[in-house]
Amino acid sequence: MDKILLIDGSCGFCLLSVRLVMKWESSPDITFVNNQSQTGRELLQKYGLGEAAQHTIIYIESDNVATQSSAVLKLARTLKFPANWLYGLIFIPKFIRDAAYNLIAKNRYRLSRNKNCSVEMGSQLSSRIIND
Repeated sequence: MDKILLIDGSCGFCLLSVRLVMKWESSPDITFVNNQSQTGRELLQKYGLGEAAQHTIIYIESDNVATQSSAVLKLARTLKFPANWLYGLIFIPKFIRDAAYNLIAKNRYRLSRNKNCSVEMGSQLSSRIIND
């Protein structure tokens, strides 16, 4: 697992985001891990990320950990054109990017189509997410 994306597997907005990543990824080399799963908890512990990290996106590439807006942008860098251009936003100061990220994260249940924030995974998506 060279590229790992830890996500809230119970959040429909997060799962929809995973679907977008799968659509735009250059090659299917990203491992998606539900951060509430055993593997997810082990990764959080391995990289010294606390319980609060279960409520944010975490991108790990070659043992380098990025969270919040940095995770989104570093992940975007690995995607196909034009999604990879989002990485250009990395020049915006982190505190501003993270404020925008936190606003979206705080409202992710409202942004999801369903009130309970669940979404049908489908076979392709469920086969790519570690949910143990």
